Amino acid sequence: MMLRPRMRQRVPDAAPRPGRPPRWHGVAIVVFILLVTGALGLIDRLVYGSWEGKTGSKITQALNILLIAIALRLFATGWVRERRLLPGEGMALGLTGFLILSALWSIDPATSLRRGVLYLFFVIGAIGIARVCEADRFMRLVRLACLICAAGSLALLAAYPSAAVMMGSAAQEVQGVFTHKNVLGQAMAVGALACLHGMRTTRRPGAWPYVALLLIMAVALLSKSATACLTIFAFCAISLGVVLYRRGGIARMAATGAAVIGAPVGLVIIIDPSGVLELIGKDPTLTGRTELWAAVFDNIAQRPFLGWGLGAFWLASNPAGEAISDSLGWVVPHAHNGILEMLLEVGVFGTAFFLLIWTRTVAMAVRLIGSPARDLAVTALMACGGFVLIGATEIVLLDHTQALITVFYVTGFMCERTLRLRARSLRASRRAAGPVGYSQRQPWVGG
Repeated sequence: MMLRPRMRQRVPDAAPRPGRPPRWHGVAIVVFILLVTGALGLIDRLVYGSWEGKTGSKITQALNILLIAIALRLFATGWVRERRLLPGEGMALGLTGFLILSALWSIDPATSLRRGVLYLFFVIGAIGIARVCEADRFMRLVRLACLICAAGSLALLAAYPSAAVMMGSAAQEVQGVFTHKNVLGQAMAVGALACLHGMRTTRRPGAWPYVALLLIMAVALLSKSATACLTIFAFCAISLGVVLYRRGGIARMAATGAAVIGAPVGLVIIIDPSGVLELIGKDPTLTGRTELWAAVFDNIAQRPFLGWGLGAFWLASNPAGEAISDSLGWVVPHAHNGILEMLLEVGVFGTAFFLLIWTRTVAMAVRLIGSPARDLAVTALMACGGFVLIGATEIVLLDHTQALITVFYVTGFMCERTLRLRARSLRASRRAAGPVGYSQRQPWVGG
C-alpha cells in the first residue's frame, strides 16, 4: 500500500514570514519619527496658522496621544521578545524619571511635567524600536522619514511659500514642514547620515541613495542653517574616510593621512569657529550669542545643581528669561548651546546624567568597531559627533523633538544589545570547548 506524501500546511499571506518583521513595524517607526520631530505639526499650522507664543491645539494633543500609543505598542512588542531591561535602557528611563521630578522645583511645574512625560514615552518608543528592528532597516526607515520631510518641504515651498519660509526672514530661510529653519536643517543632517549608512552597508547601492543624498543636501542649503550644512559635510567626510580605509593599500594610507590632518583642524574649528563663520558670511559673534551666554552663566549660578526646571526658563512667565531678551534686543528661545541649556534647565546633576549616557554610547560603539557590527558602530559614533557640532549653537539631548536624538538612542540601545549577544555567544563557545583542566594536560612521566 502506497502512502500519500504529507502535504505542507500553507501559511496564510497575512502572516509574516519567519525572520521577517511585520510590515506595520516599518509604518509605525516612520510615523513615530515624523511625530517626534514635529513634521506632522504642519497640519496644525495649516489649520490654525502660526504666531508668536502659540500654544498647542486639539490637533497637537491628538498627535501627542498618537505618539504615546505608537511608543507603547512598539515597547510591548519588544518586551514580548525580551522581558528584561538592559542597563542602558534602565539608565535612559531613570533619566526621564529625573526630568519628570524636575517639576517639583521648576518655576513652571506644568510645563516641566508635560515635557518630562513626553520624553518618557519617546524613550519607551526608542527602546521598542531597538528591539523590533535591525540596524540597517532602521536607518532605511530614517532615510524614508527624512525624504518625506524634504519632499513635503519642497512641495509646501512651491504651493504655499508664506508657510514654508520663516516669518520676517529677509534671506528667505526655508523652514519647510517644521517650525524653524534649524529644525529642518537638523532633519536633513540625519537624512544624510541615513543615506551614508546605506551606502556603506550595500555593496551595489545603485543611484537612488546618491539621488536621495543630493535632494537632502539641496533642502539643507535652502534652510540656510550653517550648523546643519557643516554637520552634513562632516558626515560625508567621515563616511568617505571609512570607505577608503576599508579598501586598504593606498586608499587606507590616504584616509589615515586625512584623519591625522583633519582631526586637529576640526578640533580648532569647534573651539574657535570664527574663521569658518566669516568664510561662509556669518557673524563671528554668532549673532549676539556670546553676549547671551554671558547672561546665561549668571542665571546658572543661581540654581547650579537642579536648574530651573525642564523647559521652564525661557517661558514668557519667567522674568529672568524676559530680562535677557530685553537686554539683547531679540527674543531668545533657548541658550543656543547644548551644555549651557542643560545646566540652565536641569543643573549639574541632570547634565552629568546626559553626559554619562553620551559617553557610554561612545564607549560601546568603539568596542564594536572591529566587529561585524562596525557599520552600526560608525553610525552611532557619527550621531554622537553630530551632537558635538550641533551643540555648539543649539539644544542637544535635552529636547526629544530633535531628529538626531532618535538615531542616538536607538543605535545606542542596539550597540548594547549587540555587545550583550557577543558576550553570551563567547561564553557559550567557551563552555562548549570545556575548561582547560587536568584531563587536557600532558601526562606526567616520572623517573
